[in-house]
Amino acid sequence: MEVSRQTLEQIYGDIVNSVGYKTTVGPTDKSKVARRRAGERTELPSARLARAAWRVAALLSPLVPPPPPPPTLNPQTYNKGSSGQDARYCVTKDDGYRYDSGGREIDGRRSGKFVAGLKPADEMDGREPCDPYNGFPPWPKESYDV
Repeated sequence: MEVSRQTLEQIYGDIVNSVGYKTTVGPTDKSKVARRRAGERTELPSARLARAAWRVAALLSPLVPPPPPPPTLNPQTYNKGSSGQDARYCVTKDDGYRYDSGGREIDGRRSGKFVAGLKPADEMDGREPCDPYNGFPPWPKESYDV
């Protein structure tokens, strides 16, 4: 048996506007119901009346998919050099930025900010941008910032 959306809306309204719901359901359970009605994933409330409202809310509002994770950038592996050399990046994938064959970001959109622990670009000593040194990789978390 299929229940119409209008009927589900009426049932939900009857539950959450009832005296029993208003006076006996705690704020935590009410929050779970309201957030579930908004499409957020929440745990099932503990109060039975709140559970009924939560289940109807789940039928009315499908889960909103979580936002996609931010894109992972290629890590900065060398800081800007003391003589003005550009920061270097270990390019292993397309992350929406453009790099030359030496690991320099071409468009200047990444900051190349100082990352503690990384050597300056003028101390690459023949290493490629992805070559390990000083216990790296893994590269510092800040290496993945814009």
